[in-house]
Amino acid sequence: MNSIMLTVIARVPKENLLAFNVRQGWEFLCKFLGKADPQKKFPRVFGTEQYLDTVQKKRKVSRRKAVQQGWFLWQWLLQLLELAGDLD
Repeated sequence: MNSIMLTVIARVPKENLLAFNVRQGWEFLCKFLGKADPQKKFPRVFGTEQYLDTVQKKRKVSRRKAVQQGWFLWQWLLQLLELAGDLD
């Protein structure tokens, strides 16, 4: 556990603190909240495959941005060098 979690555990009264793992599903969460179980399948937005696909897409976007930024930087440097040459 990190220091933030330890601080929260130390400061929040146990009856108000929920240490929840989504694998525990509705039953555990609803019991803590004092609500009825919705009798629906617990949502699993990201499975392993979806997560890996999302990460891969973000990496492609990041690479594309890095290439674009590098290209603009080179253009800026070349223009700067041309201006410096004009000043001589």
